[in-house]
Parts: sequence; C-alpha cells; structure tokens
Amino acid sequence: MRKCLYSLLLMTLVFASPAWATWREVSSKHFVIYSEENARSMQEFATSLEQYDKGLRVLFNIPEDTDSHASRVIVFVLPSEDAVRRLAGAKGGSGLSGFYQNWTGGPAAFVPRSTGDEEFGYGKQLVLQHEYAHHFMYRSFAAVFPAWFTEGFAEFASTAERKRDAIGFGLPAQHRAYGLLEMTPLPIEKLLTSTPDWNTPEATDRFYGRSWLLVHYLTMERSRAGQLDTYLQKLNSGEDNLAAARAAFGDLKQLDKGLNAYLHQPTLRYFGLSTSKLPIGKIEVRELGAGEAAIMDVRMRSKAGVNKETAAQVVAMARKAAAPFPNDPAVQTALTEAEYDAGNYAEAEAAADRAIAADPKAVDALTYKGEVRMEQAALADKDDPQSWKDVRKWFLTANRIDNEDPEPLAFFFLSFLREGIELTPNALAAGEHALDLAPQDVGLRMTVAQYLLRHDKAPEARRMLLWLASDPHHDRLRQRASAMIAALDSKGTEAALAQLQGKEDLSDDEGESETKKKP
Repeated sequence: MRKCLYSLLLMTLVFASPAWATWREVSSKHFVIYSEENARSMQEFATSLEQYDKGLRVLFNIPEDTDSHASRVIVFVLPSEDAVRRLAGAKGGSGLSGFYQNWTGGPAAFVPRSTGDEEFGYGKQLVLQHEYAHHFMYRSFAAVFPAWFTEGFAEFASTAERKRDAIGFGLPAQHRAYGLLEMTPLPIEKLLTSTPDWNTPEATDRFYGRSWLLVHYLTMERSRAGQLDTYLQKLNSGEDNLAAARAAFGDLKQLDKGLNAYLHQPTLRYFGLSTSKLPIGKIEVRELGAGEAAIMDVRMRSKAGVNKETAAQVVAMARKAAAPFPNDPAVQTALTEAEYDAGNYAEAEAAADRAIAADPKAVDALTYKGEVRMEQAALADKDDPQSWKDVRKWFLTANRIDNEDPEPLAFFFLSFLREGIELTPNALAAGEHALDLAPQDVGLRMTVAQYLLRHDKAPEARRMLLWLASDPHHDRLRQRASAMIAALDSKGTEAALAQLQGKEDLSDDEGESETKKKP
C-alpha cells in the first residue's frame, strides 16, 4: 500500500495473537472488519455500522453509492487500547483510543475491542463512528468545510446509538463532558477559524466538545433553522469565514451566549429512526484461512503506515509468515506490499507474480506490479516509451477488472507525471475520477492541484487547495495549501508554485487519531 509516512505511526512493539485465537472477516456493503471476536458479536457490530451508514443517508438524503468494494472501510479490531497505541507508536499514557488512515488503496480504521469507558459512551463503536462520519462527509458532500464543522459533524454523528428497534442521531456527547463543563470554552471567533490543537488531549477535547455543541445547536435549535446551510453556502462561494458567519448567524457574541445557554438545558432534541426502515443488505462472516491469519499482523502494520526503519522490520516478519504459503494470493499480495514499502522492488515483483499466478484477477497485486515497473522505469532514467507503456498496461488491466477501484486510476494518472510527459485527456480524467472515489487522499489532491496550476487552471486548482487548507487533520499540508492560496491570490500562479520549491516532504504529516478525556 502506498502511504503517507505519518510521524504518529512509528511502529515499535510486536503484539502477538494467542495461538488459540481465530481471526474472522465480516464483509458488508461499506465495511470489511477483521477481529478475533466471536462470529455473533462481529455480525452484530457490522449490522450496527451498516445501520449507522443507512441512517446517515436517510437523514441527509444521500443515495446509495455504486462504488467498488475497494472503497469500503477496512476495520481492524485489536485486543485493547494498549495494542492500538503500540501499533500507532504512541506512549501508553497518550490517551489514544483509535486511529484512521485515509489511503487511496482503502481507508483503514484501528479500534480496540474495549476502551474501558463504555459506561461513558466511549466505546469502539463511537470511535469508529466518528471516523466513518469523516469518510461519509468527504464522499457525500462536494464542498469545503471549516475545521470546527468537520469535527463537530463527526462528533454529532458519532454518538448515534441503537436501542431495540430504533437508532438515535444527535445524542449527547457524554465523552466530551469534561471539556464542555470543566474547561474554559473557546471564544466563538477562535472556534470558527482555528483547528484542533493536537499537542495535548485537553486542548483537543475542548475544541471537539465545543464544535459538537455548535453543530448540535445550529441543527436542532428551531430559532437557528437554516443558518448553518447559509453559512456553508457563503463560505463555499468564496466569502471570508467570519464574514460568512456574521451574515448567517448574526452577532457572534449573541451566538456564544445562546450556545452557553443551550449547553445547560436539561434535555436535548435528537433524531430517531426505526431500524425497520434501514435495510442494510447481506453481511457475511468467515474464518480466515491459515495463510491469511498468519499474515494478519503484517497487514495491520502495513495499513497503519511505515517508515524506512519500520518497513525493514515488517518485511522481515512478512517473509517469515509468507514462506509456508507461496500459492496464497492474499498472503503474497501482503508480502508484495511489505517488500515494496522496503524498496525491494525485485522481491516485490516476484511476490506480485506469485499472487497473480494464483489469482489473475487480484487487483491489488496487478496494481503493485505496475508500481514496481514504474519505480524501475524511473530508476533507469531512460527515454523509453515502451517501458512506460508496459507500466501502464498493469494499471489498465487492474482497471478493467474493477473500474471503480481508485488505486489503478490514480497510478495510471501518476505514471504520466513520473515519465515527465504531457497527460492525455484520459490520464487527467483518471486522476480526477480517482479523487472522486477517494476524496480523502490528501496527497493525490495536492498532486492534482499542482498539475492544474501548471496548466492554466488556477480556479480549479484553488478549489482543491481550499479543501486542503480547511483540513484539520494534516497541519503542514494545510499550512502549505494556505500559503499557496495566499500567493495565488496576491501574485499569481508562479508565486503559488514557488511555495513548493525546496520545501520538506509533507508525506509524513500526521493524520487524525481519536483521544479521550474521562468525564
């Protein structure tokens, strides 16, 4: 898997599964879940997540998507919060409860079997529902959202709870009670214009709680009906954040006062939906084969993200785990990924060949084959169009098998940039469609924005940069996009592109993790 090297995700310790554990996979329309829990609890978990997705679609009038199964969220359920922290490279006292990676090759979430705070509503369900709300919002709404709304919407949606034959949306955020009731609230103008402070759990908790409260207030308070839509429309038409807020909400001090009063109401409204009106489709549970189970730790580490040091550790694990299963396509694809991440291109190609021989329709292995060939062509540094034609052949083959998988499309687009030739209309269309299918991939978005800037399409590029400049999860990328927009607006395209010259690689920018503060 191709990945941003998030500094948050420096893997350090190995957590071994007990010999008696049985890995299972639950497959549904929007999720693939891997866990060592029993089949019944996994089926129940998948059912509740699918009903959550369906409920969001009903509330926001979003039709069912027709995307590839490759766009489903992969969920890894780990034994404990400590296991999550070890995988993330976080210290035990960091408060980390789960994290989410937004790769083009399939978004992945990592949650614990139990957080120990279920009595406060802070269980694996809430952690995952928060992250899935981001995924849902990015894929469903073609708009730019400020950080407070991005996080406030995810918090608003995350507290959804199923009881008997109904599911409620907009329930109180009990897990944010400490930040809401015990900390000094963020001033309204700072809340509207800032991003979360990831340096301390307390600062993050304060931002998240107040953002949840503002979204809940503007959504449920009848006297504020329609104001949130007006604000977002003005923001997306190009108005300044605070100007749009004042035009939509009126006096911001009065908004703050209303928010404080709303917090201390004895009851809050919420939406209730009958689960009988939320059909979710088929859910399948299966035990993993011996090879798939043996390679599971490797898959999780690769999906979580590696750097040069940890890639070497993972590939050593992968070789040992994969050796008994040379004809298992899933195992050999996982080995391909580990070899590729470690820069072992000959070994990666050999593993990809074994996976393809075992399953000629293995899209991931076919895509890796193309990526390996692309790296080899780039390293050869020869003006050989035939080599690059061979590179693209593998991406085209993968695309024919699943033309809604964003990864072959993205790499077909990128192959022209790596070769250093002009994009064909099909190549640009492939890159843009990949972004439609995987809007959460910030690296691809920045690459497309740069291409558009260099080809006299500044308005389209500015729109993409504005999306990045509003993203609360990637600090340095957000800062770079903001600087590019400022340069573009004041001095033009060349000044915007100059912001990229001689700068450090942003690929290790941190993504979001879920932290908690007990009430």
